[in-house]
Amino acid sequence: ELQTERARSVAMIRDLFQFFLDNPGQLPGNYREQAEQQPLHRVVCDYIAGMTDGFFMRVYNNSGQAAISQFLGALDK
Repeated sequence: ELQTERARSVAMIRDLFQFFLDNPGQLPGNYREQAEQQPLHRVVCDYIAGMTDGFFMRVYNNSGQAAISQFLGALDK
């Protein structure tokens, strides 16, 4: 059961990482600015690493929907 949960968590992190690599415009503004100076994969990694579990789940659950830009845009304010 622990291995199954770990595999699920790894897959979710991988999916969100790929989402932001494919859609860098969906990153919050300060991370988009960082991506102009640093490799995108590093910025995305830092962004995800700084997420709490609850925030990660909210972003992950919205990542496949158009609403993500509104969700993350509200965080920039």
